[in-house]
Amino acid sequence: MDRHTLSVPYDLVMKASSIPVVAMAAVVTIAASAFAVSTALGRRFRKLSVTKTPTAGQSETKSKAKPKTKSKAKSKKRSVGSKANSEFRFRPEDSVAEGVQRMATTQIDAAIHVLQHTDELGVVGSVHDFRKRCKKLRGILRMVRPQIGPDYRRDNVLLRDASRSLSSTRDAQVMVETIDSLIAHTDSHSVEAAEQVRTHLEANSLRAGDELEAHPELVEPAIEALAVVRSNVEHWPLESGGFELLAGGIVKVYGRGAKMMAICQNAAIDANLHVWRKRTKYLWYHMQMLRPTEPAVLKPFAKRLKGLSDILGDDHDLAVLTEMISATPSLFGGNKAVALVVTAARVRRDELQAEVFPLGEDIYVEDPAVFVSRIGAYWDAWHSPSTPSGPAASGRDRIAIGSGETQRCAASMTSPG
Repeated sequence: MDRHTLSVPYDLVMKASSIPVVAMAAVVTIAASAFAVSTALGRRFRKLSVTKTPTAGQSETKSKAKPKTKSKAKSKKRSVGSKANSEFRFRPEDSVAEGVQRMATTQIDAAIHVLQHTDELGVVGSVHDFRKRCKKLRGILRMVRPQIGPDYRRDNVLLRDASRSLSSTRDAQVMVETIDSLIAHTDSHSVEAAEQVRTHLEANSLRAGDELEAHPELVEPAIEALAVVRSNVEHWPLESGGFELLAGGIVKVYGRGAKMMAICQNAAIDANLHVWRKRTKYLWYHMQMLRPTEPAVLKPFAKRLKGLSDILGDDHDLAVLTEMISATPSLFGGNKAVALVVTAARVRRDELQAEVFPLGEDIYVEDPAVFVSRIGAYWDAWHSPSTPSGPAASGRDRIAIGSGETQRCAASMTSPG
């Protein structure tokens, strides 16, 4: 049966698609409690990962952790980033232009702050926070891309280059986190080799952090670029209007994500999977910004996008790790150790890639025009004082798949009757 001709109750779709996530979330909670000290070293526990087990090398490393330092850093991170994170949403009183400009300037201000106060999160943490905000800003740009024309390219390039200028510090830490995750998922036969590789990766990460700490002036070009973008934001040509100012950007991001998924299904090479991940992440940012328009629908949908993006990100990190250590085995414990790690990484990547396509097919199930029409109906209902709110109002607890049915559903959402 053609998947684009179905019309199914939204709550059934969401319940069916969320079962694996709920189950795995319980596992992750247990793992996070058992190995909280390990996470102090920056090890990531994905929501969709399986239970992790520590190794002897990890246990030894954990004994050197400083919980008080971590607690202090976490407290400061909340104070620095909480406002910018909570502001990454449209508000009911926002016009499109007001909401876009408010979210953009808030993210820019937070990014500048974190680079000017690296003592709050540490050098590596500050760079990571800065780069995440650059990605959110680029997500905002993609949402209004058709409206702002050449301003899009100008500011996107500024943000991209600013983020790249500090990438080496974060990238080195990501490789440590990636080998840690691989150790937790591999068999005992490869653990010793992975520990050897980890030693060298950690040394690289420390050197990268030390270099930036010794030369704080290296962040100045990035700060200057952000300041330029901030001054540009108020001049973005966002004319008065409603959701139609966002629709073109959203439909493009959704459509490109669906297209790249199809390409990956035929050719799951590293470059294709990485592009799919980026397009999925931009759609996740869009759904975060629009979540208040219909939280019962868009919050779980955003979580599924985040899950898919995380798995694709883990796969990409393993690809980068494999390429790095294979290029110069002598720097990472020698040929034997590297060969074992490369094999373990390939096994893990096969596991991850087996997960992404069912998730992707669940997410990219609609025609792009149908999808954006439905999101627009949520926006219009949210801004209509005569429209009841809540997931049961005006049939908004249904997700209609198929262009004709979705348009009828969308019309019923905004109908005064």
